[in-house]
Amino acid sequence: MHKVHTENLTNPERKALWRNIIEEYERSGLSQKKFCENNQIKSDLFSYHYRCKRQGGEKKMSPAAIKFIPIVPEVRKTQDIFHLKINQFELFIPPAFAADDLARIVNVLRAISC
Repeated sequence: MHKVHTENLTNPERKALWRNIIEEYERSGLSQKKFCENNQIKSDLFSYHYRCKRQGGEKKMSPAAIKFIPIVPEVRKTQDIFHLKINQFELFIPPAFAADDLARIVNVLRAISC
């Protein structure tokens, strides 16, 4: 029977303790609630550690473990202008032109040329 006290444990000892408790739970065949009752473990604490194990043991990273890498945005050196011919009409469309606006213009030009 467990009465989980982790205050005086190091982080590796705490991880080992919870790994053993979870392995014992998985072998027990009991529900989480019943296992926690039988072993005097707070169910929310058990659920937290069980969820961490199932998610690959990922926890929040310490600030010291976070590393930034520089990102250099790609700058376009040329303006690619799209050239569109619809019957006798020619359009020169800049890259940032809104697609909805272009669709309306094309529909108007098609209607005029019929």
